[in-house]
Parts: sequence; C-alpha cells; structure tokens
Amino acid sequence: MRRLNVHRESAVGKFYIDTDVCTCSAACEIEAPNNIKIDNVELTAYVFKQPEDSDEVEALKRAIWVCPVEAVVDDGDFT
Repeated sequence: MRRLNVHRESAVGKFYIDTDVCTCSAACEIEAPNNIKIDNVELTAYVFKQPEDSDEVEALKRAIWVCPVEAVVDDGDFT
C-alpha cells in the first residue's frame, strides 16, 4: 500500500492525496469538488470527504487521471 503523507484534515478512507508530491495544480478539485479541497496556506489538496455514491467515486477516479503528478490515490482503506 502506498501511503505517504496526507493532510491533517483528510477524511479517512480509500481515497487520499499524497501531500509529498502534490503540486496544488487544482485539477483534482475541478474534477471532484464534492470531495477535494485546496488548502491555500499549505499549498496542497486533500480529500475532505470520502465518496458517498457512484458519481463521487467516478469523480475521484477522474481526479486520479488528471493529476499531473499522480498525487491522488485510491489505495483501499488506510489507518
């Protein structure tokens, strides 16, 4: 499992953003605005809410594909 650093406000679950590689391009937030926010102070994105339906799952999967540095991760549950 690939789990590095996540934002302190990240929702626990299978989707997260690796803050070590996030460049804050905001492409992920555009794809999944119901689940991803940008922290403008720390200049990183984070998953503030895990998906609640199939539309949100698909939006997060699109966010994975559009992230230019592969910071958005679907890694199963993590703790």
